[in-house]
Amino acid sequence: EGLALLNGTQASTAFALEGLFIAEDLFASATVCGAMSVEAALGSRRPFDPRIHRVRGHRSQMDAALAYRHLLDTSSEIGESHTNCEKVQDPYSLRCQPQVMGACLQQIRNSAEVLQVEANSVSDNPLVFAEDNDIISGGNFHAEPVAMAADNLALAIAEIGSLSERRMALLIDSALSKLPPFLVDN
Repeated sequence: EGLALLNGTQASTAFALEGLFIAEDLFASATVCGAMSVEAALGSRRPFDPRIHRVRGHRSQMDAALAYRHLLDTSSEIGESHTNCEKVQDPYSLRCQPQVMGACLQQIRNSAEVLQVEANSVSDNPLVFAEDNDIISGGNFHAEPVAMAADNLALAIAEIGSLSERRMALLIDSALSKLPPFLVDN
């Protein structure tokens, strides 16, 4: 009985699924923080215009831009301040969020698909096919799909962190953000 638990991909899949759930939560939190950063830095809403993302064609980028549009109220004082704004463009860490986060979302979605298949698969060895009265030794125990899904999650998490770090650097630099140094008055 122990071999059935150790020989397949059950443990690695469970750990990868835990990572997936954490990555999904991190993605959602980082999207909210990204929108708040646009708001705090008096950033433009124009980089989230659906036309920009539609012409590129990446579904996850379009979905990320949509999430930002939902979070950024264009009728706010900050949103209205950019109606006839002379500023040409915001820093990359603000205006490229849909592109970066969209790519991360795609990796999270791909990993979710792989892990869902794996969680519902048979990865024991040998496999018994009772209907055919056959026992076959194979390689379904190999966890390469799980490992690659986990690696892609790690890549997405690293990119989310990198973008977040760049936004924080922008916000705490008073010369760039026009906010108090390190976001404190004293």
